Amino acid sequence: MLKTLAWLGGLVILPLALFAFLTIQPLTTQAQGNPPHLFVGTAKANGSPVGAGISVTAWDGDTQIGSVTTTEGGNFTLQVSWSAGSISFQVNGVTANETYPQWESGRQTGSASNRFILTTGESNRQDDDDDPPTPRPTATRTSNSRQDRDDDPPTPRPTATLSPDQRRDRDDDPPTPRPTLTPTPTVPYFILSVASGAPGTWVTIRGEGFKTYVPVRSVSIGGIDVLPSPAPSTNAQGMIEFDILIPGLASGGYVIAADVDGVAAGVNFTVTDPDCPLATRTSNPTLTLSRYNGLPGTRITLRGTGFKGFMPVRPVEIGPIEVTPVPNPSINCVGEMAFDILIPGLDSGIHSVTVQVNDTTASVEFTVTSASNPQPTP
Repeated sequence: MLKTLAWLGGLVILPLALFAFLTIQPLTTQAQGNPPHLFVGTAKANGSPVGAGISVTAWDGDTQIGSVTTTEGGNFTLQVSWSAGSISFQVNGVTANETYPQWESGRQTGSASNRFILTTGESNRQDDDDDPPTPRPTATRTSNSRQDRDDDPPTPRPTATLSPDQRRDRDDDPPTPRPTLTPTPTVPYFILSVASGAPGTWVTIRGEGFKTYVPVRSVSIGGIDVLPSPAPSTNAQGMIEFDILIPGLASGGYVIAADVDGVAAGVNFTVTDPDCPLATRTSNPTLTLSRYNGLPGTRITLRGTGFKGFMPVRPVEIGPIEVTPVPNPSINCVGEMAFDILIPGLDSGIHSVTVQVNDTTASVEFTVTSASNPQPTP
């Protein structure tokens, strides 16, 4: 009989446990998909800011929930996607003196003018903190004073009496309006598909909290313009998503900075060592064309060599007209490029095809012909 009851009890407990697991699991997944909690701060060791490239990590107990490297001055912007309890921090593997009590989705703690400070090393607490607290004095009444106090009747509270005129005036007063609660706007922020990568890595940038239907005016990393073409814009919810190519930068920590219609936002990215021998710019990059003359509307292939590896190409011009392809072309690892352009409606004659690659310019001549005066293709 007892064995039968135990077997039946197991049949009841197993479905309940399965139901609890299926109920709790989506809640955790949903919490981790919310906008992150951003910490904009400065890391210090023994009272002085740490240097660039120092790791700053966030922890929920023994679980790491965020990681970033510092820039100059020990500054950092740390994204914490989720935490079940209080958040602790480590600077270069050393536990910081500061903690944060509770993770909040979409919240920003600290700013450029009022940074969240993390300290390691000697504590700033005063020696007085080690002294035991001074006990508060306890008031002691004598038996006579307690008896006299207990025998006293309670003091009646005064009752406010309004005259008829006062009541009439009070009834005529308009009701006090209730304050209107204004929702706190979401702080603009970016999330990257990957937080680190070698030059040539494609990175997806997702942003929220911006104005609706506004353009991205600039995107750069390490001083190099990586704005996609055509420029992306926010949607009806103030969200945005676009891809950029990590240019040929030296390994280290950088900030991907963007201007979204006058609102600045940035996110940290670590450039790792390149996966191939990265080409450096030669003293004289060259351009060649698949043909050097033709009518307006002719499509030609432009090739270039001698450029710095993994750099964006913009703009490409023939005479005064920009003919940069969409999406933007870029230099490969060995410093070469190849793409097609369309000859625009220019007057017949010799025109310069000019290419700008970061701070390097190269050009080659092309002759626009007319239907009445065609020239042989070289």
